Amino acid sequence: MNSSTEQIADPSILLVDDDPGILKAISWILADEGYQVASTSDSHQALETLEQKGYRLLITDLTMPFIDGITLLRKAKDLNPGTRVIVMTANQEPKSRADALALRADGYLLKPF
Repeated sequence: MNSSTEQIADPSILLVDDDPGILKAISWILADEGYQVASTSDSHQALETLEQKGYRLLITDLTMPFIDGITLLRKAKDLNPGTRVIVMTANQEPKSRADALALRADGYLLKPF
């Protein structure tokens, strides 16, 4: 029933990555599917945005300058336990995945994808 031309009800996604190319590519893909995406490469801005507005989905890089994806994951879940969080990383270490999933990440993607 859901098609790429159908608007998805209440799209609310925050995308955070310090790589502008990743931000642009994922934002474009999600927008093409009908989602409205707020994106930033600034982790401080991402944290402020999470505090000001609720999001249904946070997609965040794990390793970023200043504030890492685990901190953003914790904050998103503390503010609204129903927020879905997908963590992306190029880090292949199993501990990173285990840490993210232990903190209630809903998904874990390895880069490049």
